[in-house]
Amino acid sequence: MTRRRSLAALTAAGTPRGVLQRAVLMQAMLPLIPTAILAAFAGIHGARGVMGTTTEVSATTDGSFDVPAVSRIVPIPVPLQQLTVLVAGSLLVTLLITSAALVLLRRSTDPAELRTTA
Repeated sequence: MTRRRSLAALTAAGTPRGVLQRAVLMQAMLPLIPTAILAAFAGIHGARGVMGTTTEVSATTDGSFDVPAVSRIVPIPVPLQQLTVLVAGSLLVTLLITSAALVLLRRSTDPAELRTTA
C-alpha cells in the first residue's frame, strides 16, 4: 500500500508514467543483477570448497576384470555455460514479472489511492 500511495503521489505531482515505469524496473533489476551474479559464483566456489576440485577415475586398460584398474585424478570443470543460463534465466523471469506488474501501473497510480481510510 505504501508503494502504491507513493506512486499515486508522484503521478498527482505530475511525474510522467514512463518515468515511473523506468524507475520501477530499475528498482527491481539494479539490485538483482550483481546479487544474482555474486550468488552464483559463491555457490560454485562453496560447492567446490566442500566437494573438491578433482575426482579419481579408475578404469581397466583392456576392459577385462583380470587386469588391475588404473586410476588417475582428473579436474572437475566449472559449468560456466549452465551457470550463465541459470543466472540469465532468473533475471529474465524477474524482468517479465516486473513488466507484467507495469501493466497495472495505471490503476496503481490512480489519485484515489491517495485517500486514506479511517
